[in-house]
Amino acid sequence: MQDRPSLTGHTEDVSPHNGLGNSREAVVEARRVAAEYAIFAEIGRVISSSPDVQEVYEGFASQVRNIIPFERLVINSVDLEAGTVTTLYQSGANIPEWAPGMVRALANSPTEWVAKNASGLLLIPNSSPNSVEDMFANQSPVTVRGLRWLVAVPLFSRNEVIGTLHFRSSDPSAYSESCLELAERIASQIAGAVANSLLYAKQMETQAALEESLRFEHRLVQEQTLFAEIGRVISSSMDINDVYEDFANQVQKLITFDRISLAILNKKEDTLVNAYVLGLEAEGRRVGERFSILDTPAEDAIHSGTTVLVQGSADVLRARYPSMVFHDMRSVVMAPLIYKNEVIGLLNVRSLKENAYGQRDIDMLTQVARQIAPAIANSQLYAQQSRLATFPMHNPNPIVESNLDGTIAYCNPVARQRFPNLPNLGARHPLLLELETIVDELITSGGFHSREVDVGEETYQQRIVHIPATNQIRIYSNDITPRKRAQEKLARQADELARSNAELQEFAYVASHDLQEPLRVISGFVQLLSDRYGGQIDETADEFIGYVVDGTERMKILINDLLEYSRVGTRGRPLEPVESASALENAVSNLRVAIREADAKITHDRMPRVQGDINQLSQLFQNLISNGMKFHGEKRPEIHISSVQVGESWVMSVSDNGIGIDPQHNDRIFGMFKRLHGRGEYPGTGIGLAICSKIVERHLGKIWVESELGNGATFSFTLPVAED
Repeated sequence: MQDRPSLTGHTEDVSPHNGLGNSREAVVEARRVAAEYAIFAEIGRVISSSPDVQEVYEGFASQVRNIIPFERLVINSVDLEAGTVTTLYQSGANIPEWAPGMVRALANSPTEWVAKNASGLLLIPNSSPNSVEDMFANQSPVTVRGLRWLVAVPLFSRNEVIGTLHFRSSDPSAYSESCLELAERIASQIAGAVANSLLYAKQMETQAALEESLRFEHRLVQEQTLFAEIGRVISSSMDINDVYEDFANQVQKLITFDRISLAILNKKEDTLVNAYVLGLEAEGRRVGERFSILDTPAEDAIHSGTTVLVQGSADVLRARYPSMVFHDMRSVVMAPLIYKNEVIGLLNVRSLKENAYGQRDIDMLTQVARQIAPAIANSQLYAQQSRLATFPMHNPNPIVESNLDGTIAYCNPVARQRFPNLPNLGARHPLLLELETIVDELITSGGFHSREVDVGEETYQQRIVHIPATNQIRIYSNDITPRKRAQEKLARQADELARSNAELQEFAYVASHDLQEPLRVISGFVQLLSDRYGGQIDETADEFIGYVVDGTERMKILINDLLEYSRVGTRGRPLEPVESASALENAVSNLRVAIREADAKITHDRMPRVQGDINQLSQLFQNLISNGMKFHGEKRPEIHISSVQVGESWVMSVSDNGIGIDPQHNDRIFGMFKRLHGRGEYPGTGIGLAICSKIVERHLGKIWVESELGNGATFSFTLPVAED
């Protein structure tokens, strides 16, 4: 690496006696400097021209090639604390080991040297050491391709190195000290875009993690709620036959099945008898029918005491269990019913689909089996002993029986363990709070009373019944503390997410609104500059003025689109019954000039009455019709709007005969600033479809596209039926 020399100034003699040669050299040098400045200006324009960082990188690389030659250009981000480097962008020679998005060790690399020294690095034949392999050991991916000569400079943000910019070449004469200086100037231009992209990626990662956490918490609350309801169902009756149907219906909310069965085990005979079946019938497996467990998955589940999953094609299942009768079922989960460390039966769910179940379903069925097993065992004991108190004795939840005055008559073991002071406190215990107000209602009307009570930091769901035979009150209590805490956490996170979204929308609106005034000032003065001095300076100046005028106009359009996007959620009208035909008429009227210029044919079916905001629906139709006309190719644009009712929603479709969309981009096009074509091919900011998506989302619907290249596109979205 060469030591960088100080840049001492020098003066060339340009007096007349030097002759025509020096004058020509001065002109050539002036033109070179002007060309460099023009390229730097274009780089600045490219960086500010698009919010899509990948589009910025592409344009940046294209312009940089005009002043610094390279066979490979790389933009990296660095994490000095973690000792890692990530490739953000590459142009030129493709190196799969260092592809964009890949994270690798920072140690012993040019990137580490540049980042830690916060200084540029130049490796050329006259330097010492004079090649990249002499100085860094892990550079074989580039050296095997002959890319031994290097210019690398740091990218700064807020006086900290956030990344590096590399230029590599196999030409020993490609680079010099002047290239290093140019690279540092170029790096100062692109650093801001890199910093913004890293910040945006971090924000998106944080939001994705929060949304995933909310989805997990929501799913957890649902599962815990269902488990609590299953526990309540199990505790709701002393006759297990009254419990089975409600139990099966609750299990189906947790696990999808085509058939569920509960069977009782006869250990001596190695047989099962179905006590309950719901779903598809199976020969020889009806309620009350006895069948052998030998050479079946049931035998594996019962003998191992663990849940067994069997699924696959008919041939696979028959090969594994020749004696098993699967009855067209392709997926089976069998969970043993275990009570006091003994298997007493089997809980079995089946599906007609292959590979329908996974580990989650195994875990869910195992937990459900643990809940129902004690109830089945209790029902057997109850049937054998005909003793009413046996059922609460073995219930996994606290069960208390009290006299009408609140004195405690009986507690099952779980209740005695959790509430040791219950017999002494009686009606004063939180578990029996305000019991006297419930007793008269239960005695008069029968049935049961359901409520929630707090005992210390725990919350219980109670089911209270009157037992006429003993004239006592029985209280079944189910601990729902985890579910309540999960619900509270979910509510807090939902509030935080809503507040965050509201702040983001307000920020977008205020930022876009406040940007318009300085933009108008810039645009006005540049226009005055163009009007007054246009053609009076030189062609380069006129070109630069044109860049500024063009850039301010695009920025104005972008700001207006951002304002429209932010107003969807903050400036919308209440949803009310409206005629979608009126919204469509407004859209067509707004596009009247564009339709005439494009010679477009607009047709529609009978339009329905929907629940919506007519202004936003007009914007929705206007954006989709405008898109159909914009991307029409060589054909005359033909756009048709249709509708069909599906349940409580209307499915509206806007179809065109344009150039179509590659299906791999069907989801991407609804994102902010996502464009499939260059700005030179088709105008626009890439926000129109994002606005459509946000409008549909506000109307509680969804939007999608069906298309293929060359065959037009159909954009469909759902709107709620009018609440007349």
